Amino acid sequence: MEYKGLYMGRVLHVDLTAAKTWTKPLDPKLVADFIGGWGIDNRLAYDYVRFGADPLAPEQPIIIGCGVFNGTVAPGSSKSFATTVCPASGTVSTWVGSLTFGARLRAAGYDHMVITGRAPKPVYLKLRDDDVEICDAGELWGQKDTLDTHEWLLDKHGRAASTLCIGPAGENRVKIAIALVDKFGTMGRTMAANLGSKNLKAIVVDGSHDVRLADAKRFMRTANQLMERAMTDRNRDNWRNLALYFVFPLWENAGYFTRHNARETWPRDEVIERFGQEQYKKLRGRLLGCTSCLTCDKAIIQLKEEFPGTGVPFSTPLDPPWAFGLRCEAGSIEKAYKCGELANRYGIDMMTWSAIFDWATDLYHRGILTREDTGGFDLSRRDFGMVCRLLEMTAKREGFGDVLAQGFLGAIERIGRGSENHALHIKGTEFDFDPRANYALETFGAMTNVRPCHDMPVTGLTVAKGRDPAFFARVVPGMGFSKEAMERIFTPDGFDLGRFLAHFETWGITLNIFGLCFRMQVAALYNINTVAELYVAATGIEKSPQDILDAAERAYNLARAMNALRGFSRKDDRLPDFVFTQPIKRPDRGTELSLMNYQGTKVLTKEDVDRDLDSYYEERGWTRNGIPGKEVLARYGLGFAAEALERGGLYK
Repeated sequence: MEYKGLYMGRVLHVDLTAAKTWTKPLDPKLVADFIGGWGIDNRLAYDYVRFGADPLAPEQPIIIGCGVFNGTVAPGSSKSFATTVCPASGTVSTWVGSLTFGARLRAAGYDHMVITGRAPKPVYLKLRDDDVEICDAGELWGQKDTLDTHEWLLDKHGRAASTLCIGPAGENRVKIAIALVDKFGTMGRTMAANLGSKNLKAIVVDGSHDVRLADAKRFMRTANQLMERAMTDRNRDNWRNLALYFVFPLWENAGYFTRHNARETWPRDEVIERFGQEQYKKLRGRLLGCTSCLTCDKAIIQLKEEFPGTGVPFSTPLDPPWAFGLRCEAGSIEKAYKCGELANRYGIDMMTWSAIFDWATDLYHRGILTREDTGGFDLSRRDFGMVCRLLEMTAKREGFGDVLAQGFLGAIERIGRGSENHALHIKGTEFDFDPRANYALETFGAMTNVRPCHDMPVTGLTVAKGRDPAFFARVVPGMGFSKEAMERIFTPDGFDLGRFLAHFETWGITLNIFGLCFRMQVAALYNINTVAELYVAATGIEKSPQDILDAAERAYNLARAMNALRGFSRKDDRLPDFVFTQPIKRPDRGTELSLMNYQGTKVLTKEDVDRDLDSYYEERGWTRNGIPGKEVLARYGLGFAAEALERGGLYK
């Protein structure tokens, strides 16, 4: 089929074992049912994933896809996707990347890519239009980290290319190893181990194809309106100058910055003095952004006093101080950024690693881990040198570093001795926000998300505490919430969290299908009618807003069905037991944070959270065990998935 606009109409296939590449036409039915991006990635995954095999088995695929609007000027439309089986959790997960990779993949003439097999020796994949080559990576593997690999590839293949690279951690199949896009964008949180298991060091891509629009004038009319809104946003300068640090004081006040395995929050004055906005501004250098981004909230950090001359780019400049300054207590903000540089060079997810390290420190404090277990490290005396050394040992899978390299689930299996009773994770990944600080869409969504891909929205809708139901009622119609759904969700004094989340996730998947950024300054520009208008103008394919929401629902139900076939169900959608009984202490305030509803009017029990799960599953049309029901799968044309679930005995 000849597509009128946007779609290149080709899927690239790479068999690393056979050292062969070929293309297939992009099936129009895939486009009709799943549209693209996250949606088509997951539909392809259903065909290629081996549900009973190990996550790192050669036959497991890595499926990479463009967001539908990649390569256009639609604001914040840079997200690309990679779907495979996560080595840290066993889930079929989709990771999110940004910067220029999706746009360059489309310029090369491909909408999606399916990689299978395992190369007999280290290789990298070069794509430029029809020139696809599996290249020897002998100069890279074991020789260069992620940042240096990126530079080597651009020197060899042109500075306009985009790269996806792994470091030593990915080469060694560390289960929390992260891949970097264009040197500092993350394709996380664990997929570098999948690339490493295939002996695939990197992908470098460029192309000469222009993005075609079926009706460019119509598309630009809406895109220009969005750009005008973005440029006149009263908070635009705050986002540009402070990036995510813009919300630092609000998050501190909410209790999101914890230490000692989330047993207490940092004292306000200390955290602001050592790691706050003023400290960040002293180090912030040049601003960076993804293609079509109008806020440029990424930055090069210029270290001055302790590591003079060091300039390091970060996609989220708040992450290193949060991970290494607050969780690991590695020292000053400059030391935290230096640890962040090391983590990126090794290709280790800094947020997950820091959470596991903080947990291990708590186990040491409790006597569950000993100095003998840690290989001589006294975890009661954490410092910069220890963090740097353990990052290196994690990347190399040496000594106690190999325990940390397993992720939460693998480390729990290695350590045993009741260590699981103190691990703040769900499906093997830490929470972005502790549910005791704010139990709402983003934290409850961490329970239902397939983890650890973090591919659900963090648009800040309920990360900001204290919003009243009237605010949500004004906002959510633009996300496609129907009047009937809103009647089920909202009450005069609150909302049904489970039902709210079901529809909010659908909006999140919609953004993912089109490659639109979740960061609040971008996501707030869009509504379902705008997305539909841009899509029809770009492609010439008629889709109503409801058609698009249906595609998102179809994709999410299929993703859940795949994970049910991997053995995941209600038993995995659960909070750690201790969050119900152990509040987070706030020593400087003389208060505590207990698990409460969003409105702060009720302390919650396990039974309350179970009721939220019940309403979530009911709203989605799933069984009480969290399995997509036969009726909802039939409604979205997924009868083949229902048959597979039936054969697996999952409807008993």
